[in-house]
This record gives sequence, C-alpha cells and structure tokens, in this order.
Amino acid sequence: MFGQTKEHLQEVKMSYWKHFWFALSMIPYLFFAMIFSIIHAIVPGLFSETTSAIIDELRFKLSKNCLTALSSISF
Repeated sequence: MFGQTKEHLQEVKMSYWKHFWFALSMIPYLFFAMIFSIIHAIVPGLFSETTSAIIDELRFKLSKNCLTALSSISF
C-alpha cells in the first residue's frame, strides 16, 4: 500500500499534502455532478449538459496537474 502511494505521488509529481488537498478539491465537483445527474434522471429536460460540463472541467483540472488517470477511463 505505501509503495503504491509513493509511486503514485511520484507519477503525478505531487507531495502528499498537495495531492491530499487537490483530491479534496474534487469533492464539490463530484457532489454537484451527482446531484445534477439524479435530477436529470428524474426530469431529462433539466441539466442535460451540466454533468458533462462538470466532467470536462474535472478532466481539465486533472490534465493540468499532470494526471493521466482519466485517459484510460471512458465516460
């Protein structure tokens, strides 16, 4: 576990605390994406592009911070 942590931090070129705060900064985006997705599931006419826009913003933030984790995930 600790070896993987050290390897991941080196891969993303972040200290533990920088990574910690960066990861926590994703929470509001993910929370609102979840809320908008639930509302959109119930009423498809609402927030039809909002979740996609939030995901695009997350991808930008992640790529800006030299993270490539999302490149292998298809949404």
